[in-house]
Amino acid sequence: MVERRWSNVLAVFSVAAVSLLLGAVVGAHSANPHRHPGRVLERASGDPIVASVKAWPNSEPTGSEGDCGLYGEKPLASVISDAGGAFELALDADQKTYTAVYCANGYTTYVARDLPNLTDGDATIPIPVFLRAKASQQTGAADFPGDVIRTALGALNELAYLRSVDSERYNSAINDYASLIKETDGNRAELFLALANVTASWGK
Repeated sequence: MVERRWSNVLAVFSVAAVSLLLGAVVGAHSANPHRHPGRVLERASGDPIVASVKAWPNSEPTGSEGDCGLYGEKPLASVISDAGGAFELALDADQKTYTAVYCANGYTTYVARDLPNLTDGDATIPIPVFLRAKASQQTGAADFPGDVIRTALGALNELAYLRSVDSERYNSAINDYASLIKETDGNRAELFLALANVTASWGK
């Protein structure tokens, strides 16, 4: 009986010790997160917006909550931007990529997929994020095609310029990040990898 009692005591002690060690490990991860500052502004006026900003582990939607998409079982981080539109996400350093979802009443939701969580202090992409008011989508429809063309041309020409600076390092950067994306989504990795060929053709 005494032997069994000591065995039970030792078993409880062992479980408690393991729990404390696991808690210490988890605490170590959360004590040194990667922080990513950002800002949310209104597209037409440039005024700051108080918005919900959530970081998620997945790049494909798993559900929705009102107008806000869900990209996993639970967010990695959830904050509200301040009166100046500023915010900061703090993510566990073990999470290599994340999807940021920006929601505010009266605005179209903005989803930024497969963002890097590799370095502490790196700003969110893009910064700032410009949200478009739903009420202005009809009245501002004439400007929309121009915005699409300017954004597309700006991105293509900027990428082509970076490739012209150093094509080898450019291709290496695309390939390396595609490999990172592939760990969670092979299809999206292929899309990202295609940028190398698209940019090469555009820059000829």
